[in-house]
Amino acid sequence: ERTVPIREFDPGSPGVVYMVTGGGGAGLYRVGQSAFTAHAASVYHVVRGEVRDCLLELQAVHADGAVFDRTTIDRCGGR
Repeated sequence: ERTVPIREFDPGSPGVVYMVTGGGGAGLYRVGQSAFTAHAASVYHVVRGEVRDCLLELQAVHADGAVFDRTTIDRCGGR
């Protein structure tokens, strides 16, 4: 599950993105939706990440190799 950027304390900030990844092998749980949910899936997966300068790029990869969610976070401004 990944949230939309949350700007609770500083509306002008790029916001904090929360990610919960738990599809690595144990039993899966049902996922829900809320106003903060950007993506949610109950599937076996790994999260692949790459850091370059100001960018953090994350991809959620299904067991068959297909990317089913991705996000880029820019710590130097923007998203």
